[in-house]
Amino acid sequence: MAIYTVHLPPGEGAGPDRLETAEFVRDGFSWLALFFPLVWLLWHRLWWATLGWLLAVVGIEVLGRFAGETVAGIVAVVFAVWFALVARDIRRWTLERNGRPAVAAVEADRRDEAERRFFDAWLAGAPATAPAPLAPGSPPRPLPRNRAPVAEAPFGLFPAPGGRAP
Repeated sequence: MAIYTVHLPPGEGAGPDRLETAEFVRDGFSWLALFFPLVWLLWHRLWWATLGWLLAVVGIEVLGRFAGETVAGIVAVVFAVWFALVARDIRRWTLERNGRPAVAAVEADRRDEAERRFFDAWLAGAPATAPAPLAPGSPPRPLPRNRAPVAEAPFGLFPAPGGRAP
């Protein structure tokens, strides 16, 4: 299961205009950012990150002129893997700087399942106003997982809810 952070545009309430523009950003490694970083950056409209990526590529090229192609190749591979690891964090950071803070975190296998879980939980609570923005650096609020109740007694070390033995 993957974790998706949900970013809503500024505003109040749970109106359809606000919820339709919600951004779901998956946490973790991005294969597209590894193999097609420039396309990935431009697709997500990360202009400052694109400029930084281009400067890093030029720096690696200059390093290759002075230190040799082998060193530049190793640095380029390490940079590409590092970028694929942090690409989604860069997108999340850009959304927050543009006034779209993370309002929730949803655990799901696919994006459509994350959207369904978020909107089910959001509309079930039917908040009159949007939740207060998170403090900078704090983790997103988790939403309850939609799970069917267990009909039979669970097994394991702690069979009772709350982690206590009966």
